[in-house]
Amino acid sequence: MEIEQLVYETLLQASSQHPDMLKPAEQKLKEWEVEPGFYSVLFRIFSNQSLDLNVRWMSILCFKQGVEKYWRKNIEHGISEEEKVILRKMLLTNLSEPVPRLATQVSVIIGRVARLDWPYDWGDLMPELIERIKYDPQNRALLSMHHVVKSLAGKRLYDSIKLFQDASSQLFPNFYSHWEQRTDAFIKEMEHGNASPPVAKLLEDAFYTQKILSNFVLYGFKSPYPSDVKRFILAIFNKVRPIIACRAYYPDLVEKFVCRMFKMLMAILEDHPSEYLDFIQPTVELAYFYGFTADGNTVVFERFLIQLFNLTKLILICPQYKLPRTNGPICQMDETAKQVSASAVQHKASVFKSDRLMIMCQQLIYKYFLLTPAELEIWDSDPEMFATDEVGEYWKYNLKACTESLFMSLFHEFRELLTPRLAATIESNREFVDPTNLEAVLKKDAIYNAFGLTAFEMFDIINFDDWFNTTLRQELMESHGHSRVLKRRVAWLIGQWLTVRLNPEYRPELYNILIGLLNPEQDMAVRLAATSTLRCAIDDFDFSSEHFIEYLEPMAFSLYKLLVSVRECDTKLNVLHVMSFMVERLGPMVEPYFDSLLQYLPKLWTDSDDHHMLRCAIISTLTQIVRAIRTKSAELTPFLVPIIRYSVDIKEKAYIYLQEDGLELLLSYIESCATYNDDMLSLINYLLPLLDYSTEHLKTGLMILEAYVLIAPDKVISEYGTQLFSLTTSLMNDLKDEGIVCILSLYETIIKVNLPQTIELMMVVLGQNLKCLCSGEMGLAINSCRLSLISRVILNDSSIFIKVVEHLCMTENGNLMNFDNVLNRIIEVWLERMNQIVQNDRRKLLCLALASLLTCQKKPILELFKEIITVCVETLNDIMRKTDDGIYADSMLMTDDCSNVSSRANSECEYQYETEHNERQRCLSLKDPIHCIPFHKYLQSQLLALQNQIGEQQFQGVLISKVGSDILEQLYVYM
Repeated sequence: MEIEQLVYETLLQASSQHPDMLKPAEQKLKEWEVEPGFYSVLFRIFSNQSLDLNVRWMSILCFKQGVEKYWRKNIEHGISEEEKVILRKMLLTNLSEPVPRLATQVSVIIGRVARLDWPYDWGDLMPELIERIKYDPQNRALLSMHHVVKSLAGKRLYDSIKLFQDASSQLFPNFYSHWEQRTDAFIKEMEHGNASPPVAKLLEDAFYTQKILSNFVLYGFKSPYPSDVKRFILAIFNKVRPIIACRAYYPDLVEKFVCRMFKMLMAILEDHPSEYLDFIQPTVELAYFYGFTADGNTVVFERFLIQLFNLTKLILICPQYKLPRTNGPICQMDETAKQVSASAVQHKASVFKSDRLMIMCQQLIYKYFLLTPAELEIWDSDPEMFATDEVGEYWKYNLKACTESLFMSLFHEFRELLTPRLAATIESNREFVDPTNLEAVLKKDAIYNAFGLTAFEMFDIINFDDWFNTTLRQELMESHGHSRVLKRRVAWLIGQWLTVRLNPEYRPELYNILIGLLNPEQDMAVRLAATSTLRCAIDDFDFSSEHFIEYLEPMAFSLYKLLVSVRECDTKLNVLHVMSFMVERLGPMVEPYFDSLLQYLPKLWTDSDDHHMLRCAIISTLTQIVRAIRTKSAELTPFLVPIIRYSVDIKEKAYIYLQEDGLELLLSYIESCATYNDDMLSLINYLLPLLDYSTEHLKTGLMILEAYVLIAPDKVISEYGTQLFSLTTSLMNDLKDEGIVCILSLYETIIKVNLPQTIELMMVVLGQNLKCLCSGEMGLAINSCRLSLISRVILNDSSIFIKVVEHLCMTENGNLMNFDNVLNRIIEVWLERMNQIVQNDRRKLLCLALASLLTCQKKPILELFKEIITVCVETLNDIMRKTDDGIYADSMLMTDDCSNVSSRANSECEYQYETEHNERQRCLSLKDPIHCIPFHKYLQSQLLALQNQIGEQQFQGVLISKVGSDILEQLYVYM
């Protein structure tokens, strides 16, 4: 009892809001987690209904946490098997908890334990719960059974699935009988006018049983379903009408009960469509009754109506319910699939009669598409919320979106039947309506909604160009009464149709219309609709930058005015994204207008201090502007540098949100500038700590460092070289292959720049790479990069390579390894890796380095002379091309005009140098040994130099004689 009292007092302190009591109590409870018998004490405290409710709540939470952490077998500090036996019994004796939230926690814990222990260690769980269900006045046993079944249904190992399926077959009839009895009893009592609490208990009992049955149906049976499962599903359709009729008495309970049933039906249709065939007709009949008849409309509630409409839509769009295509690629279907498809088509034909389809479409337009008084009230009070364009699966939860989705599905399925009727409806409502007549305006708004939703179905029937030039233009000019309703709808309608069919010659008129709709004097919802349409116009395949450029300034001005007018961050983001996309599509054409574009962004940046996502969008827009204006980006340095610094400084809290976009902006800024400035270079002080802190955006960071090296090589290497190499070499220890390759690529660029101070910094890096190369641990891509790096060092100064190899000969204990053995191992691995490299430029680089080593007068090189000459000749065969005059030339060579010497296609050189960075890369490539040294001539000169070093007799008699005659014949072809 003393221990129990101590735990109780600790729990009391842990439930306190006072920090001085809370922290020590939490620490003490954490220490007790691994003590034997602790969870038995916790449960006794929880079970004592006379104790403080907060203490009991804290006790059960600690118990639940312990189950999660220590109930599994063979876990360190796990709960003993003896205590588990006691706790399982205690759990089942506490199913009469009166406090609902505590009872729920007990049920959840029973489910968690069952997931781990059933059936082997807790085989009596199911029988015990079933027995208690018979005498449970509070449905606690049913609640526990629900959580047990839910937990077991989520297990995905084969043995667990098989056990659950066996249990489902055994238990389903019992629970189905229980559900049917309770449901029938509730309906019968309600028909006699008995609405007492015990009657409500019947439906609540059925509700919990239904949740159990749902898990059995969805996860406990293979296809095909047994007959009792199909009877249960059919019973749902038979009982739903009398139950909904009782909604006036028990609204919450009835809605939960009905929605739970149809949630299960939705899952069956999505996951097991072949099992739903027999229920296509009752589903559509029910949807038609409640959605499109007066009797059904009076009793249905919105959430259930959404479910019915969504079920109907899923039936229409289900791929298994469609016949295979005959006018295109036909997918292979087995006999069962063909039978399902044919049966589904028959069911749909029998229930979707033409007269019914007409009624459904008319009601969808004239009833469900109409703006409601509630929506108009939201429009008045919060136009931004009203104009929010929900995306994704919004149709699953919103009635308006749901009906629009159903309408489009109906039209797609029954296009030939419905299209002429809708076309006639649209043509008959073409006349101008009185803007003061709200009823007429709302009706036309609904028709236009249907007109836009079916644009892809109606494009060859309705002459939209004519409509655009007459009716729509007239309606956009109106400014009286309720004209805003049609203005908003027409703006949206144009956006729907312009990607389908709108004559390009009307584009200027469209842009003028959008500028007018974006005017600050227009209604906010109208302006936001025009923004969306502008996005559609810019994103269209037929968009022409040349035709749009003259509208850029007024569009940008209007969008900025809209930005400062709206309040919601999401709305600002949408508008700003349109601005950014507009700049992206126009590209360099915005250069003369960039002053106008930028005059709005500094204030917007200042005003968006607390909105990180908005600032991300601002940075993204700046990135597009920088890319568009290219070298003029240097003029923006005073504005850009503080923003970039703020975005990537790890001392700023906002860097978590802004770093990715900030790095992209920095990269674009450096790439666009012709020369560097001190402010630009100062950003390295923030970039290096960011890369050291997190490798999340390492690739972009390394691209920025490479851009820095190209734009200011001397400055960067002299001031930041040591720090840069220290950071990157330490990062390589923890990176995957892709990250290491990126760092090696940066090193290559640094060597290609060929600065004297680089060599000393590269000594350690080169040593590490030689050691790793010889170990043979890394993959092909990494070793290929390592060899390229080593090759460039050799071509710059082969003596550095020799010094590094000599340093490698020093072992950790101070002893010396034989230099020749180490060098021999390096060259052998090198030659072995050469066979795995397929890129011609990289093979040439490696062979140039090998050829360079021929004259270093090292014994291992001469011993491997045959192998070196062999890979060099193989590479020559790959890169040499015969010119028009019959002379062999190196196809890797480049000239200042980016033309290769050979006659092959110049695909490698046909770049469009869009940025200064591209030009710097091109200039560096022109100096690259790969592109400026003819390999055949270089190899010839090295062989002559070697012959002069060792003498002709030894060269011919010892070295050349080892090389195969076929290799020599191929070599002499190129000399």
